[in-house]
Formats: sequence, C-alpha cells, structure tokens
Amino acid sequence: MFTEAALASLVTASLDQGVNVEVLRPVLDIVRRQIAAGYGRQGTARIVEELRRVR
Repeated sequence: MFTEAALASLVTASLDQGVNVEVLRPVLDIVRRQIAAGYGRQGTARIVEELRRVR
C-alpha cells in the first residue's frame, strides 16, 4: 500500500532525476484529499472512489 510519504518521496526522486511527474502529482493530490477527508487508512483503492466523485 502506498502512503502519502512514499508517494511524495517518489515524486521528489522523480523530479530530482528529471523524470516527468505529470501523472504522479495528481495522484498525490488525490491521496492528500482522501487523507484530509478521513480515508487515510483505506489505502490506494480509495483513489477510485475519488475519481468517480470528480466526474
């Protein structure tokens, strides 16, 4: 299961290596919103629920 810290580290490492984070940044934003909404323990599967809501 990805955590916010792990995903943030992945974004940072990618930027440090010159890797495009165009896809990772929005995922990190979703994870942070889910944590703020109280869904932090539900894991990455909860991202799908956020994507359905945004439609």
